Amino acid sequence: MSAEPTGQRAPGASAAVMIALFLIVGLASLILRLGGGGVLSASEIDLSHPTWTPTPTEERALDAVHGARLAAAPEDNAQVQELLDAYQAFNQADLRYDSNPRSTALADAKAEYEQRAITAIGFLGNAAYMGLGARIVRDYLAALERGTPEDLERLGGTFLTQARLTGLVSGQRNLRPGTERVIPAVFMARWAYAVNARVRSDQLLSQEEIHLLLRWKLTANPLVTAKRRRQIAKQLKASGTTFPVERALAARAADEGDWTTAARLYARIADDNPEDRSARATALYAQSKAQGVASAHEGARP
Repeated sequence: MSAEPTGQRAPGASAAVMIALFLIVGLASLILRLGGGGVLSASEIDLSHPTWTPTPTEERALDAVHGARLAAAPEDNAQVQELLDAYQAFNQADLRYDSNPRSTALADAKAEYEQRAITAIGFLGNAAYMGLGARIVRDYLAALERGTPEDLERLGGTFLTQARLTGLVSGQRNLRPGTERVIPAVFMARWAYAVNARVRSDQLLSQEEIHLLLRWKLTANPLVTAKRRRQIAKQLKASGTTFPVERALAARAADEGDWTTAARLYARIADDNPEDRSARATALYAQSKAQGVASAHEGARP
């Protein structure tokens, strides 16, 4: 079952098949009764992803940060132009060598760009350096709307390719619904990472950007591995977030057919919310799927 970029999934043919399997494999769960005497039904199964996109309050904060950065952007001078030239040379090399980490020419272009960036943040300061990045983001999004490939390559290198692979941008270069705020955050994280040897990115990005990026990676980025998602989950929990981290992990595990992990996580959610009928139904369904997978593996043994 595929996930939309916003992490929301509408019931479709595959959902119908899953529910049918629930009725076959986990029929007993339909007659299990809650403490209050209610009967659990397949319609109460909820494998959807939690919403990771920013709240209205976060949107206002993100817009305010972007506006403040643009206001702090430096005037063009020789040193700023040197950084921009090195950045654009890196983007061109990144495209030419297809982000190949073994390319010596790409490594040299990256090293030159990062050294220029580290030098620049030293004389510009954090605010003006991030302001310059915000200006590039603004120009990049304008180029994306115009559909001018040469500007997209000059300003972003392989960023568009990565945005497509992660579901943020369609094949027609259109922003997917719900990604309007995360794309600038991803871009600014990329800009901040260039000076990581001098200033940590968490000192340059706003808390709203950091939390948004973590939620997106955990919930909707298809390239993030299960191991990395567990690390992100720990970061989010440590931040004191109210985001349902366990549910996001469970939904991703279910997407990937890891029903053992999904069953464990959904069971924990159900135990923590004993009055939530949907949580219990989902946990029972995941358990039946895990048992079915285990039985299939057992039957395949010689």
